[in-house]
Amino acid sequence: MKRLLLLILPFAPPLLAQFTGLAANGDGSILYFSSLLRLRGTTQSFYSKIFRLTAASAAPDLFRSQDPGDPIGWTVTNFYNLIAPRVSTDGSVIAFTGTRPCGGGSGCITVQTAQGTVLDRAGNTLLTSIGYVDLSPNGRYALFFARNTFGSFIPQAEFVDLATGVHTVVPYSIGASARHRIANDGTVALNAGKSIRLWHPQGEQVITGLSIAAAQSFPEPFLFLSADAQRLV
Repeated sequence: MKRLLLLILPFAPPLLAQFTGLAANGDGSILYFSSLLRLRGTTQSFYSKIFRLTAASAAPDLFRSQDPGDPIGWTVTNFYNLIAPRVSTDGSVIAFTGTRPCGGGSGCITVQTAQGTVLDRAGNTLLTSIGYVDLSPNGRYALFFARNTFGSFIPQAEFVDLATGVHTVVPYSIGASARHRIANDGTVALNAGKSIRLWHPQGEQVITGLSIAAAQSFPEPFLFLSADAQRLV
């Protein structure tokens, strides 16, 4: 059973910023982030883009174009707003989420609005799947979540071992705002009802002694799990 140092931060209202989703490799020499802005002198779109910042340069639109694509029903073909980058400690694996809007009200109940992509250092796609994506610090595990499961046969969340290719269904719902949920050993921090759980393909642990408001009353609390799975914020 894991023993955790648990830190609880007071709730703060969300802030709007020009840059979101800051993610750095282990020594901080490479920084990834998402922004609607574009570099001066370029003709990049004003959709959300993934930037990579190093001491030498800043590179916009790192992995693919920002074209929404063609209209299909209430949405478009491409997941063109690129957000929430994640990078492994050694910088060899990068992940980000592409989103697309849906403007059809109840017509959106079967529309997938997010797609996660995992790439190597050179920008080659290792894995793409429906939902938002999170990445373990060592780059071995990916978590796809916040999927639309109405009328489809895909699970709400799925855990992927990138080294073996094994996919495991996560039997809990995880909100789209989740970040930094996976430790290097594959432990995933999540909340289920009023409890915090540490889930792993081989089992799970309920963190006792905490009281969390039901999801119907408050937004899902932000959880951040350290690389060694010993600290939960």
